[in-house]
Amino acid sequence: VGAFLGGDWGQFAQQQMERARANLRLGHEEEPSQAVYRALLALALQDEVLGPEERVLLADIARNVQDGLQVNSWQAGQLLRDLGFDTRTAGGKQYAYTGGSAKLVKAGLMLKVQDDWIEQEVRKSAGTD
Repeated sequence: VGAFLGGDWGQFAQQQMERARANLRLGHEEEPSQAVYRALLALALQDEVLGPEERVLLADIARNVQDGLQVNSWQAGQLLRDLGFDTRTAGGKQYAYTGGSAKLVKAGLMLKVQDDWIEQEVRKSAGTD
């Protein structure tokens, strides 16, 4: 292994341990599905006035997952499909389809995500906003 890594096995091992520690800390703070959902929500609501985007590029979601959690597009798509979101290929690119405000709110409530937009949408649907 040392020869394969150019003889610098110690540095590589240290980097891997630091990455594992960061992922462990994240695991105690936020579930991966919550982190991926938050990335989807942030990208879907770039213009809150117009409402959520119909679709968001999975590669963008994977890149925007916060707190050091590393997921690839496939993993992001799988987590979102598990939450009930549709993913499809269009123009050679993979997208997650938001399903509109109601679906985004439902998923956020299920994941117990704290977000002002979700709370506002719940108040709107209850007629108290």
